Amino acid sequence: MSNHRLVIVPVLVGLAAAFWTAAERIAAERRDVVTECVCEYADVTALAAYAHRPLEAALAALKEKGLTGVAVDAPTVRELVDTGVLSVQAAQTGGSWLSQPHESAMGRSALTAVCRRLGVPTTAASGLLPAPPSALMDLSAGLDPDAAAAVKHAGLDIVARLRNEPGLDPEGLEAVCADAQQLHARLVLFAGDQVLGFRDLIPETAQALADHKLHWARIEFGEQKGEDRLAEAILAGDAATGRRAGSYLRLHSITAGELAKHTPGAAIERLRRAAKERDIRVLFVRLRLGPSANELETNGLYLQQLRDALVSSGLKVGHAEPAAPRRPSRLMLFLLGAVGVASAGGWLLALLTGEWTTCRWLWGWAALALAPLPLMLLAPSLYSQVMGLLAGLVFPTLAGWWACRQVDAGRLTTTARAVALPWITVGVAVTGALLAAGLLTSTPFMLHHKQFAGVKLTQILPLVVVAFIAGAGLGLPGVRCADVAARLRALRDEHLTVGNVTVALIVLVILIVFVARSGNEGLEVSATELRFRDLLEHVFGARPRTKEFLFGDPALLLAGLAAMRGRRAAALCLLVVGMVGVVSAFNTFCHLHTPLTQSLLRTFHALWLATLLALAADAIYRRLRHA
Repeated sequence: MSNHRLVIVPVLVGLAAAFWTAAERIAAERRDVVTECVCEYADVTALAAYAHRPLEAALAALKEKGLTGVAVDAPTVRELVDTGVLSVQAAQTGGSWLSQPHESAMGRSALTAVCRRLGVPTTAASGLLPAPPSALMDLSAGLDPDAAAAVKHAGLDIVARLRNEPGLDPEGLEAVCADAQQLHARLVLFAGDQVLGFRDLIPETAQALADHKLHWARIEFGEQKGEDRLAEAILAGDAATGRRAGSYLRLHSITAGELAKHTPGAAIERLRRAAKERDIRVLFVRLRLGPSANELETNGLYLQQLRDALVSSGLKVGHAEPAAPRRPSRLMLFLLGAVGVASAGGWLLALLTGEWTTCRWLWGWAALALAPLPLMLLAPSLYSQVMGLLAGLVFPTLAGWWACRQVDAGRLTTTARAVALPWITVGVAVTGALLAAGLLTSTPFMLHHKQFAGVKLTQILPLVVVAFIAGAGLGLPGVRCADVAARLRALRDEHLTVGNVTVALIVLVILIVFVARSGNEGLEVSATELRFRDLLEHVFGARPRTKEFLFGDPALLLAGLAAMRGRRAAALCLLVVGMVGVVSAFNTFCHLHTPLTQSLLRTFHALWLATLLALAADAIYRRLRHA
């Protein structure tokens, strides 16, 4: 083995650690496949009324079709006053009288909850409260015990919908969670735009949820105030104790406004994809209430089709539990980061800063491995993000450098080697992606509480560096710094043509669109593309990314074919374009909330589809050219 190839040894050690972490992650993902289907209690009562069926019969029918839980609301005093359950009157001595016009379980429970909330004794009929009527109206009156009893009797999970309220203190917060537990609730869902305890009681909320074994269903894209702080507090408690009791699950729902625009099939597909691709474990299903010959049968069929879609995707419908807390050990972080990523980074630095030598590589490796070590000891999560970002910069660039070297050295002499070019180039990037995924395989990333940092940077910088490698020979064997400078001067002094400017503008537009559509937010996807994505998802199960199989990966193969025919300049231009697929493949694995098997399948499907498309396009081009 030559000194030049010594670098592969530590990279293989890091990759072995990545494979170990990946195997553990895949095993955990295969265990945690149970998904809950929850609906609103008010929707069920409305459905029962429209269908002229008892509530118990409606709940039983929906359970048979796949419903697993029902969200029971905690109404405010104002809502109960409006419905006649409670009455509030100003007392002559100051304060307010809270009473029940008609005896009911909800009234008794609400009266007790409000009086306890304000720290005053109560009788079964009324209570004198030290607050004016206006101050009582926005207080929570507790969960509806009749609704909870009906849901429990039907054998369904009770999901407690709790709301934040003014003046809440630690004792009141503890009482709210105790009431939810007493009514046998297992999941809690926060109503309104705030989590319980926002703003000053977030740590107390996390502790109360854990003490009462309540799991928080965090709404995806919900953006409730205080949710990030509550997630931090819950995860910190879980990490300290190794418990699951305070953990949370992720919930996806379709708003009423969006649901009106979706067909039942489209809504089911969206819910299925959320559970399959983003590890969502609670689906909040809004019943479709509208003109129908049989409202109950229509919604039962809707739930049954959703259940069948989930099961066909390898998921189970039942009672979901939070996954056990996960965090890579410091030894694993060292092997993945300091050994695997840093050694590859040292190799890249040695290549790009002059002629490669073992000493230059060792200095680069030492700098990249030792500088972040204090972070590994003091802030492991930050260390994971830093080394993951480094992997995103190093491995796609190394992949592009290797591809440029194959073109520059004239090694692509057969069709087989040209076909192998995109597979090996993307494979090098996937190697780095597995190392990054191993570094970031921890509960905050798996729950999408934290995200891979530097998406835009990892999409742009490797592409720019590879463009310099292709255009100026940067880092290629036999090309010295003086040669690079001479090539750049020649490029600067070259006369512009309309063709040059046109190509440059096209490439610039492509890059702008590519960057704008990268990351978690970007350009809105058109309806036509969404339908195309649905088709790909239906056909392949794991949808290949469009920018890979229709753009980047075919460009790599066409680059190999151009190099095989002696068209070096065209090959290098196509190779730079193909880097779009390389960096996209790396980014695919940095969506930690997506099951790892899905990411692997997406990349594999993109490669074989791109191979067929590029070969077909090349054959058509050659036939037309010789016609």
